[in-house]
Amino acid sequence: LAYELSESDQKNVVNSITDHETGGIYAVPTIETSYFDGMNYQVYINTQWMDKLNLKNPTNKEELLTVLRAFKDNDCNENGIADEIPLFGCTSANIGGGILDWLINMFVYYDRDAQYLVDENGKISPVYITDAYREALQFMAQMYKEGLISPLIFTSSIQEMRTIVTPASGTPIVGMFVGHPTAHVTQGSEVFDLYEPIKLWSPAVMRATTCNPATFISADCDNPDKAFELLMTMWTEEGSYRIRYGQKGVNWDDATEGAKSVIGMDARYKLIDDTAFTSQNTALWGGVKCTLNAYAETESAEMAQELDPWQAKKMQKMAACFDLYKEAAEEYNPDVVCPKLWKTTTELEETEMERINVPNRANKDRTDFITGIKDINSDTEWQKYIDALYEMGLQKIIDQDQMVYDRQ
Repeated sequence: LAYELSESDQKNVVNSITDHETGGIYAVPTIETSYFDGMNYQVYINTQWMDKLNLKNPTNKEELLTVLRAFKDNDCNENGIADEIPLFGCTSANIGGGILDWLINMFVYYDRDAQYLVDENGKISPVYITDAYREALQFMAQMYKEGLISPLIFTSSIQEMRTIVTPASGTPIVGMFVGHPTAHVTQGSEVFDLYEPIKLWSPAVMRATTCNPATFISADCDNPDKAFELLMTMWTEEGSYRIRYGQKGVNWDDATEGAKSVIGMDARYKLIDDTAFTSQNTALWGGVKCTLNAYAETESAEMAQELDPWQAKKMQKMAACFDLYKEAAEEYNPDVVCPKLWKTTTELEETEMERINVPNRANKDRTDFITGIKDINSDTEWQKYIDALYEMGLQKIIDQDQMVYDRQ
């Protein structure tokens, strides 16, 4: 591999390609890894507004409310319009954009991919029926009622988020946002210059390395050994750069001895031309699916030419954000967390409808509780929510997932 996977990531990869009914491994997965993409939520604050209001970065949820109220009640962008959005993100965002995940984690560890807590006996239990989760919804409902978070977080697309966080007018309207600067910020926007990452005061969920069973050698293959040799060639360090960047000596080359990347890592390769990634061409292997894309955000690249100043600042801000995120993870994350659970085809078929209906109901009621359609402070409404999940098959899902957790 082009870099060493952690023990948990290795287990995740093996589980992703293993047939848990036979124990056989039949697939070669697609794997993509990145320090920056490993953050479930990247949180940035408008330092210009903070300086204007003589505020300090929040260090707990009460101070967060104070800062957001100040953003709302003052004409921070000095345009004479009450258009300030104290906190923004969008629930459709994926990497780095988990605004609700961040707020929930102020009350209880919540990983959207696992959604389970693990006790000292190895018993799993859903986060979204706990008292702590309810307290998180009460907190968000209060924020929503006060206008501290925008209703647009539930409907905005990633493209719309870019136009709100970094408007073309050049006048900022957002005090804090949760998002990935590559995906959720207009590239080159001067508005982003106003934002810096903040230190978290609660768990920081680390996303598992992305891996999917994508490539198979069929029984009809005349030369399976040669096919496997080709796949393993693609998994060499050179192969991983060919996948992402293109041809050696044209798009990338060996790193200069002692060179550093833009974020200070020891450079593993020299990036000459990154345009192949965003254009239609035959230089890349990425579309083949049996791929290893290591350091997908060019964290380990030596730049053959001086990096665009805006891009350099963006990379440095994401590096600072990662350092703060990792610090919070080490301080606040539980010692034992539930990994992604890999089920057999038979198991998935047994709970197919339950795994559609239960999450849909939980997510809908979460939105209804936050927006006030349902009263999160009502014990009756909360019990109706829990009862509905069990009626839809929550216990069946828990029992099956406990079995899978024990197996893994």
